[in-house]
Amino acid sequence: MGLLQKADRITEKSSQKSTKRYGLLHKTLDILYQSDRETQKTRLLTQEEVDHALAKSIKNHQVPRTLNIERKTVAKKPSVPLTWNEIGKEAPEYRPPQIENEDINRALAANKEASEGRETTHPEEPFDSGKIESLISEIERIPEGLETPVLLFSKIRDFIGIRKGAILLYDPLHMVFAPWSSIGYDETTLHRLRIPLGANDSFNSLADGNIQLIEADTRNEYKNYFSNREFSLIEKIILVPMIHKNKLNAVFLITQLDNEEQLTIQHMSHFFKTLDKTVSKKIYDAREEKLQLLKELKPEDLQSLKSLVKKDILYAKSINAGLHLFTMHFKTLTERDYWEKETTIDRFRIDEDIARILRSLFSGIGRVIRIKTGTYLVSVYKARNYNFTLIRDQLKYNLDFFFRDLEITKTLIEGIDYREKNYPQNGQNEEEILAGLL
Repeated sequence: MGLLQKADRITEKSSQKSTKRYGLLHKTLDILYQSDRETQKTRLLTQEEVDHALAKSIKNHQVPRTLNIERKTVAKKPSVPLTWNEIGKEAPEYRPPQIENEDINRALAANKEASEGRETTHPEEPFDSGKIESLISEIERIPEGLETPVLLFSKIRDFIGIRKGAILLYDPLHMVFAPWSSIGYDETTLHRLRIPLGANDSFNSLADGNIQLIEADTRNEYKNYFSNREFSLIEKIILVPMIHKNKLNAVFLITQLDNEEQLTIQHMSHFFKTLDKTVSKKIYDAREEKLQLLKELKPEDLQSLKSLVKKDILYAKSINAGLHLFTMHFKTLTERDYWEKETTIDRFRIDEDIARILRSLFSGIGRVIRIKTGTYLVSVYKARNYNFTLIRDQLKYNLDFFFRDLEITKTLIEGIDYREKNYPQNGQNEEEILAGLL
């Protein structure tokens, strides 16, 4: 029973005079007061209790579902002018937000990368993607020869601004990674920079394909590979692996950049990962595949040149054959100023490659003895039809094949000085033979 119905029943017993005199609200209050007196005759109702009772009464009062109540919406007059003309003022000049072209390009690049499912590049990425693509195209056009890593290093050096660094290639003869090309290091450092397999944990970690950043105390692991003066200037060492066919072919070693503050290790990692596939394959195709054509021959142990020549003379006598000896002197390899000014190639490494080619070329018919940098003694003791001119032509062909850079090949070939002697025509013993050759 609702509160209003209860009130009606009670008021039926009241006089007609009382009904006329008091309204519904007064009746409701009387009922509440009467109910309250039964429990607490001395307490008055609070306003909150009154409001609660009225809300409950209204809630229980059911409105017929068929009753439609229409309400008229009265449009309120706008409290502000609809146009600037209504208030007699000119509209202010519209100034659109200023957006720089750089911001637009950055936003477009970010949206493109997001749509392709790649990570957004660093907002301060210093390397323009278009220029990187051009660099990759230039690298792909480099002829594949033993000197290719040197040309690669030169291009990458100029692109990212390497002030001090080198490209280290694996030397299977000595089982070390040695510099084939470098910039900024003194002569002592270039002689010491021979990092063997298993040198330390950070160098071994290059096999995983990740760039290594060596700082603080860990630098001391590389102290023996630099001169004391050079090492004292080094704050950090960056090692970048180049891997192809699961083989570590080369390592970029960097100790100083032109823009140290702008180029972070993240920038370097992103840059080299972009180039990794192209560069590592180019190095492999240029060197590894070509060097596999050569025989793995250890160099002669030059304890006594005279004893080696004497041994060859005795062998020639035993088979009743002649002995042919000649020296080859690559004059340009001894010109230090030329190599330091014109190229970053390590002369010693080019010399090593030439020695390897010569040993393989004359394997089975003679021996090759490396006298000093750029100078070799070739002893031919098994050739039936010896032809010195034919040998020189064959040597030129091989140098053209292994060294594909035309300028380097031309410099090497045109700078060869030959001297030839034959036994027994030009001497009866080793001393007489060697006297005119060296």
